[in-house]
Amino acid sequence: MSEIAHTSEPWRIESVRDWFNIVGADGSRAASDGSACGEYGPDMPMENARRIVACVNACRGIETDALEKTLSEGQTILTSIQPTYRALTIAQNDAIAANDRAHVAAVERSDALRERDEARAKLREAEQEIAYLNSRLNGGV
Repeated sequence: MSEIAHTSEPWRIESVRDWFNIVGADGSRAASDGSACGEYGPDMPMENARRIVACVNACRGIETDALEKTLSEGQTILTSIQPTYRALTIAQNDAIAANDRAHVAAVERSDALRERDEARAKLREAEQEIAYLNSRLNGGV
């Protein structure tokens, strides 16, 4: 289904004197308490505005059609996203484990390189010692 774009998240409440607007990330107005339009009482209590903003921001990234379908099937948002959340958690744990394995491999490689360099240094010392001994055997110093 094609979805009509709504005001981009995150939403926030913007208070101006005795009235407020609910605005999106780009500053465009998503809703108002109505008092800015010359009405004397707010159409929307601040507590409702706070709840709207909290819900919209909590549902960021979830398509409206998916939200409506979930609610029409009698599920809550939390129960409907549990499988996705579980899969995300498993993927994050796998990524952490892979990162840990890569770190261990890097440390092991670093240790191996250090050991190689130490072995090369010992080899050079041994070659110098052999050269010195050969020179002494051949009537050198």
